Amino acid sequence: MCHSVRRRILPSLLLAGSVLLVAYPAHAKTSDDVIALQKTLAKQEALIKSQQQVLQEQTKKLEELTRKVDTGIQAQADQQTALLSLPKSTDEELKNAVGAGTPSKAEKNPAVKKAAETTATPAGTSITAPPKEEEKRPEVAVLPDVGGVLTPKGVLMYENSLEYVNTTSNLFTFNGVQVAEVVFIGVTNATTAKRQIAQDSNRLRLGLTDRWEADVRVPYVYRNDTTSETNTTTNTTDRTTLEGNGLGDIDGGMSYQLNNGKEGWPFLVANMRYKTNNADGPFDVPYDAESVATRLPTGTGFHSVEGSLTAIKVSDPAVLFANMGYVSNLSRDIDKTFGDTHVMEVDPGDAINISGGMGFSINPETSFTLGYKHSYVFETTQTNERVSTGVITDTESDTASVGALLVGASYRFNPITSLNFNVEVGATREAPDVRVGLRVPVRLGSLF
Repeated sequence: MCHSVRRRILPSLLLAGSVLLVAYPAHAKTSDDVIALQKTLAKQEALIKSQQQVLQEQTKKLEELTRKVDTGIQAQADQQTALLSLPKSTDEELKNAVGAGTPSKAEKNPAVKKAAETTATPAGTSITAPPKEEEKRPEVAVLPDVGGVLTPKGVLMYENSLEYVNTTSNLFTFNGVQVAEVVFIGVTNATTAKRQIAQDSNRLRLGLTDRWEADVRVPYVYRNDTTSETNTTTNTTDRTTLEGNGLGDIDGGMSYQLNNGKEGWPFLVANMRYKTNNADGPFDVPYDAESVATRLPTGTGFHSVEGSLTAIKVSDPAVLFANMGYVSNLSRDIDKTFGDTHVMEVDPGDAINISGGMGFSINPETSFTLGYKHSYVFETTQTNERVSTGVITDTESDTASVGALLVGASYRFNPITSLNFNVEVGATREAPDVRVGLRVPVRLGSLF
């Protein structure tokens, strides 16, 4: 720029001086003319000096601007080189230091510190590291009571669930004589017992921290038992129906996430639940003169404590889950007499619960689950006293294995409400034939 200005202005000045010299008459020899010519030349010299000063100032500004541009380009190149040469862990520290604007371990590394200091661009803008993605815990809708889904910190959830259980058992008895191997002479009775249970539960969940959740559940239970006894000899059927409804046993629990699921580990969630005996149990309902219950109980009649551990592992596109727990049913002094039997103490059998399976996500709103659960129930011990003789005896029941196949589906309507549908099909003789559950969790809001 400065050279082009010189090429344009200097020839113009020389040309003007030449024109003046040529135009001045040869015979102008007087002192006045000489003085006038000297003044004219002095003005031309002053004009040339001012033009040179302007050119020097413009040259300095141009050089300073060029230096700033070169410095900015070099700073960006140094920053990119430093970022590319950093290891993964140091790069994350740099992003945290730049994004948060606070000192961190990244400042101990000179290369990281230099790259962070040169983040500003010449235009005055800054490069902000993208926010770190939140740790996301997978959801398993089929595990409502054992840490399948933990509520975020401060969030209050309300959950309403409906459950239907159906169990049917058939018993054939024979009183007579068997001839050969297939011929019976006598009386044959066929007994069919059908048990139906409908339960509506209301649950509140609260996230105490991001890894710690507490919940409480209040159920309402309706039961109906129908027993039909058919005598094949007289072709008559006697049917007995008992019902019971009311508040069920209230239970509450806590779940705590033990780890963050990194380095190949599954998410581990520890669970603890406690169930009260506020509802009427088998020994609390009224009995008639023949020691037959006139109403069905809506609770177990015993306190229980359960501890379990849940493991959840992400294996795209599936989520694997497993749970193992132990239920301790606390003994109770009954101190009630039924006919000639005085029931003293009953110790319900403890149980070991195991379940596992996998969940599949069809899309962001829909998923389904397949699994299996099994419970092994130990013997129940009962201490009785014969009123007529005063003899005390201890009796034990048989152990039981209760297994069921699990099928579940979940649909999320929006971030606040979702719908979960579960079906359990009995796989062992002691298990219910079918158990159907429908749950609707609703996010009420954040308390803190």
